[in-house]
Amino acid sequence: LVQLRLGEPHIGKFEIQTRYTVPFSKLRSYERESSVTLPIPDSDDESAFQSRVVLYQPDWFDAEPISSDNWQPQRSRQEAWEWVSDGGREDLKLKLVRSARSIETGAVSRALITVVLDGTGEGLVRAQYRLATRSAVLPIQLTSGATNISFSWNKKSLPEHDIVESPVGSHRYEVTVPERVEGLQPAENVLTVTYRDRFGTAMGWTDTIELKAPLLMNCSWNRVYWRAILPRGQHLFTYPESATPRFEWQRTGFVWSRISLLDADRLQTWVNGGTTAVMESDELFSERAGNSYLFRQLDTPKPLAF
Repeated sequence: LVQLRLGEPHIGKFEIQTRYTVPFSKLRSYERESSVTLPIPDSDDESAFQSRVVLYQPDWFDAEPISSDNWQPQRSRQEAWEWVSDGGREDLKLKLVRSARSIETGAVSRALITVVLDGTGEGLVRAQYRLATRSAVLPIQLTSGATNISFSWNKKSLPEHDIVESPVGSHRYEVTVPERVEGLQPAENVLTVTYRDRFGTAMGWTDTIELKAPLLMNCSWNRVYWRAILPRGQHLFTYPESATPRFEWQRTGFVWSRISLLDADRLQTWVNGGTTAVMESDELFSERAGNSYLFRQLDTPKPLAF
C-alpha cells in the first residue's frame, strides 16, 4: 500500500504515473511455457472505471490471459497485445508460450555492456553476455564501425577459426561454442566481445550520441546493464528514454556526488558469479576511468541516446 501526498488539493482529473519491475521465473532455452502476474495499481478512494494493459510483442514469446473471462482482448494494435477489464481492479495473470516466430539459439539471463568514450568520437566497448545455449553456433551482429574485435568464452580467447564473418563485410559473426555439453539443463557461460567503435565526431558541450550494443540473434533476454564512462570533465545533461538510471545523488556538506547503485566489482560478480568465467577487473573499465553512468534495461538491449 502506497500513500501519495499531492501537496495541494486537485479538482477534476489528473494523471499519476507508476513505474515498477515485475519479477517472474525465467523461460530458459529448454522450456516452453511460463507465467507472470501483472499487478494493476488501483485507488482505495475510488476504484478504476476501466483497466487497460498494453504489452508490446517481442519475437520470442506469445502471451494470453489465464483468466480470460475478466480481461477482454482488443484488436486496435498490430505491434502489441491489448486487454481491457471493466469494473474494479484485478491483477492480470498471463501465460507465456515460446513463439514459433523465431528459432532461439540461447537465453541471455544477464548482460553487462560497458562503453568507455574517449572524447574523440570513438570508444572502447566490452559486452559480457551470460547465457545458456544448446546451439553449436551463436550468430552475433556488431555495429558497422566496430574494429579491433576479439571474442572470449569464460575469459578464454577464442581462436580465429571459431569466428566467421558471414557474409564478409556485414559485421555479422558466427561464433562456434566451445565445451558444449549435452544435457537436460545447459550450464550458463559468459561470452565477451571487445572492440573499438565510432560514435560520431569529437564530443563538445552539446553533442548527442547514440550507443548500440552487439546483439546475439534469436536469443531471449532478461536483464541488461549499461555502463557509459565519459571523459573527466564531460557529463550527461539528459538521460536516455530507453533505460532506467541506476544511480543516485548524495550530498556531503555542500558537495553533491553521483553514486552508482552497483559498482564495477559488484557488476562483475553479478554477470560472472556461479559460472567458470574469471572476474574482469580491468582498470580501463573501472569508475576511475572517468565519469561513470549506470543504466538498466529489460529484454533485448536497446540503443542509448543522450
